[in-house]
Amino acid sequence: MIIPKLALRNLLGAGLRTWLNVVVLSFSFVAIIWTQGLYEGMNDQARRASVDAAWAVDSTGRRITIRSMFFPSRAPTPLSRIRCGP
Repeated sequence: MIIPKLALRNLLGAGLRTWLNVVVLSFSFVAIIWTQGLYEGMNDQARRASVDAAWAVDSTGRRITIRSMFFPSRAPTPLSRIRCGP
């Protein structure tokens, strides 16, 4: 029982300093959450833009890759045929 009394007395005795800490910490938490949301939104938009840029629609309405437009004789390389290293 003595610890809660002592804690309350310290909080009330600090006065303005306590409320200043509460306000600054609250602002910091809100700023961190807002920044994380901004980064997530930027990542989502960049991902959507890169997917939209990788596909095109030809004159028949089919979706084709940009690579097949510029290199029609080359099919996309399957991942199993890509070598990493010597």
